[in-house]
Amino acid sequence: MEWSHRRDTGPATHDFEMLVAAYRRRKLLIAEADGMLSERRDTVVAPYKGPLVHLFARLDAWAGEQRESLRTEIKTLLGL
Repeated sequence: MEWSHRRDTGPATHDFEMLVAAYRRRKLLIAEADGMLSERRDTVVAPYKGPLVHLFARLDAWAGEQRESLRTEIKTLLGL
């Protein structure tokens, strides 16, 4: 039996992972639009706190706008 550090607890875990992935993609787009990636070759963006806290409002607004489409995408991918 192969051991894995990930424990799948069912659809809720998958939903959460999909939501996190959507947030990550959007976070990169926001960072790119703000010019944070113009001189960089990596795609690691620091948490939106401290000097970057002003960017969180844009991510939060996007999440609110996309709530229903994200739910629909998750349901479609899970076959619910």
